[in-house]
Amino acid sequence: MASPGINVETPNAPGEPQAAVEEVRQVKLPPFWQVNPTLWFTQVDAQFYTYKVKSDITKYFTVISCLDSAVLQEVSDILVNPPETDKYENLKRQLIERFSDSYDKRLKRLINDIELGDKSPSQLLREMKTLADNKVSDEVLKTLWLQRLPTNIQAILSASSDVTLENMAAIADKIAEVRTTACAMTSATPHIAAVNKKESIAQASSTTTIQALQAQVENLTKMVEQLCRGGERERPRYDRWRSRLFVSHSHVNPQTLWWCFDITVRGFSSNIACHSSINSC
Repeated sequence: MASPGINVETPNAPGEPQAAVEEVRQVKLPPFWQVNPTLWFTQVDAQFYTYKVKSDITKYFTVISCLDSAVLQEVSDILVNPPETDKYENLKRQLIERFSDSYDKRLKRLINDIELGDKSPSQLLREMKTLADNKVSDEVLKTLWLQRLPTNIQAILSASSDVTLENMAAIADKIAEVRTTACAMTSATPHIAAVNKKESIAQASSTTTIQALQAQVENLTKMVEQLCRGGERERPRYDRWRSRLFVSHSHVNPQTLWWCFDITVRGFSSNIACHSSINSC
C-alpha cells in the first residue's frame, strides 16, 4: 500500500493548539510492516518527532490511516472501543504484540530455522541477535552462529577465542570474501584454459598452412628457374631445326611448320613431331 500523505485535520484535544494539528499535514508514513512492527513504529515516532506532532489523538488517527484491511481486522476490537486516554500508545502496543513473533517462536527460529544462505557472517549474527532479543547469552549465541558458518571459517575462528563476537564477525566477513573470490577464479580457470587451447590450435594450424604455402612457392620458383635454364639450352637446337626446316623443306605447308614450332616451345619432342608431319606431307 502506498505511503499516504496525511492532509486531514483531526479534532484538537482540550487545550491543544491548532498549530500542533497542522504539523501532521507534512507527515508521510510508510506502509505498516507486519514482519517487524517494532521497527516500523521506531520510524513512525521519528516522523512525529521531526514534525513536532505531540497530540495523542493525532498520532492515533495518523497510524490508523496507514493500516490495510487485514491489519484493521486484526485490531478491530481496539478501534471500535478505544480507551479514553493514550489511544496511540495502546494501539502501538497491541499492534506490536499481535504481529510480533512470540519469544518461543523466535527462539525456535534461532535454534532450528535460520541459515547463512546469501548473507554475510555479520548479517547472520545481527539477525540472530534480533531473534535472541537480549535473552540469550553471547556464548550461546556465538556457538549457534559458528555452527552455521562454513567449516573452513569455523576452523580459523576457533583460534580467536579472545576476540569479541563483533570483531569475530568482521574477520569472518573478510574470510568469506576471499573464499568467494577464490571460488570465482577457480570456476573461471577451465574456461580460460579452453580458450587458450583453442587459440594455440588455431595458431598452430595457421603456422602449418603458412609453411605449406611457402614450400609450394619455393617449389614453383625452382620449376620456373629449371624451365628457364632448359629453354636457354634448347634454343640452339631449335634454331638448327628452324634453319633445316626452312632450307631443306621449303615446300612444307606453313600450318605444319607452325605446329612444329608450337610443340617445340612447349617442351615436347620436336624432332619426332616435325618428322612425322613432314613425312605425312
